[in-house]
Amino acid sequence: MKTVYLFRHAKAQSKDLGIPDFERSITDKGKRVTREMSLRAQEKKIVPDVMISSPANRAIETARIVADVYGWDPETVRSESLLYDAADGESFFDLVQAIDDQYQSVMIFGHNPTFNEFASAMITDFDGNISKSGVVGACFETDSWQLVGPGKGRLCVRMNPKDFD
Repeated sequence: MKTVYLFRHAKAQSKDLGIPDFERSITDKGKRVTREMSLRAQEKKIVPDVMISSPANRAIETARIVADVYGWDPETVRSESLLYDAADGESFFDLVQAIDDQYQSVMIFGHNPTFNEFASAMITDFDGNISKSGVVGACFETDSWQLVGPGKGRLCVRMNPKDFD
């Protein structure tokens, strides 16, 4: 089985501050919530083999917090520009299908609306919004990442920070 976990970036600085979108950092609250969600993910036995992030500051900061909680060197998080630049979520399939089959799971850090689009493309009956610091997992009954495609996944994880308030 192959599993794709989408971990949306944490709450970021307001766009109204005049900081370029790509450079916006996550807030202190966003850091706390991300750390908590990482611990909750570990409790649910969510264990990624690979972590890939959008290069935007708020996504990579989120990914590095998660990596730290998991005991990974934060520098091992791969950066992929497609996760920031994509016109739509379906283009993420190319990224996923290129993962080495030795890995069973990937955790991807990025942004809406493309994360919602990708989740909806992977999971036919996905209905909803991935909240900031939220996690959605799609499980695929295959041994090859190349066979991960539209409508072939089933929802196997859904975590929203508000569920733990």
